Amino acid sequence: MSTVTFVHIGDTHLHQHARQADRLRALDQIISENEFRADLGAWLWPGDLFHCRSTIDDRNALKDRVKRMANRAPVVICYGNHDLAGDLDIFGDLASVWPILVVARPQVLSITLATGRLASIFVVPYPNEAGLVSQGVAPGEMVATARHALEAVFVDAAAQLETARQRGELTLMIGHVNVAGSITSPGQPNIGKEIEIDEALLARLGDIYKGLNHIHRAQRIAGAWYPGSLCRLDWAEIEPKGYLRVECGDVPLGWQVYHCLIDVAPMHHVEGVLSRDGFTYEYPDKPASWQGCEVRVRARFNQSEKAMLEFAKAHILAEFAEASRFELELVAVPDTALRAPAVAAAQTLTDKVVAWAGEASVPLPDGVLTLIAALEHADPETLTAAERAAAEAVLEPPVVVKPYDASIWPLTEDGGLKSIAGVRVAL
Repeated sequence: MSTVTFVHIGDTHLHQHARQADRLRALDQIISENEFRADLGAWLWPGDLFHCRSTIDDRNALKDRVKRMANRAPVVICYGNHDLAGDLDIFGDLASVWPILVVARPQVLSITLATGRLASIFVVPYPNEAGLVSQGVAPGEMVATARHALEAVFVDAAAQLETARQRGELTLMIGHVNVAGSITSPGQPNIGKEIEIDEALLARLGDIYKGLNHIHRAQRIAGAWYPGSLCRLDWAEIEPKGYLRVECGDVPLGWQVYHCLIDVAPMHHVEGVLSRDGFTYEYPDKPASWQGCEVRVRARFNQSEKAMLEFAKAHILAEFAEASRFELELVAVPDTALRAPAVAAAQTLTDKVVAWAGEASVPLPDGVLTLIAALEHADPETLTAAERAAAEAVLEPPVVVKPYDASIWPLTEDGGLKSIAGVRVAL
């Protein structure tokens, strides 16, 4: 049996974004490195081609590339959790030498590879929670119910794959799903927060290639392979990026999987302290030059020194001026210069005002503490009514009627009374 090669492409997440060009450039590298391989059997692309509802520009960007791939070998695509319903179907309608198969529900496909061999591929799109909810499954029972439903799907697929193997076909599996225990780019494991599969389910399929998308960090887990995202999709993805070239050769070689690196800019996270003296950091992986690198700087500073930050930030900008992409994250650190300890320790607003007055040597006017207590504890509607009455008294003072007294209300030269606001004099 001659060797057959499959090219497994990871999460792409195309959308109008600053890194859109990076995504397309990475995809072009994958295509150019593999389209002329004599042993190419098929392209495998299990989901998250798009990041959200695709635009015309997104679809056009992929259309010519998918057609270029399909003119060389079959393309097998399934829906990921970011691919919205119907968004990928357009690619299945493209005219090409080899078929473009877009899968929206779990099934086993039988296809003829570009090498002429037959293959059966078990394809698992992202398990849709909405489908389970529509069947009356309570959200709290989602994970357990999904595991039971997926087991039935895997048992049936395993039987179909075994039948295909007996016919002499190549058998493999691709899907867009989380495997329990997989590690994300920040280094944290996924812990039961979504529908997932486990080693027991995967083992039902036998010793075949199982290629998955969804986790952006390349890894092998429970007998399945993740190629990871094909370029850096956000600042957490500092690991190397690539795709998987999967070769099925003669026994006993079996399946051979190679992680092929994609040319992406180096990414660095730099932590440091920003002060009036400049920016100080320690970074053991510092390159000889920041030129062409993506750099995110997280700088801590004392909150009391915030006024001088604009001047101090110039030190950071100068240090990383050659970076191809740069992001600065400032993190304020509360320090004792902001508040006196007595003020910080006070538990109520009244206590804080008293503590502040003592620290500042400022006498408190009469009634201030009573007013503060009222603001804290009195009924808001009562306070509002009282304030409104006080305001009305100022704006429209009451009219006072008093008998005429020449010593108090002298007449004007024309015999009239001098006008005094708010007072009416009875003659």
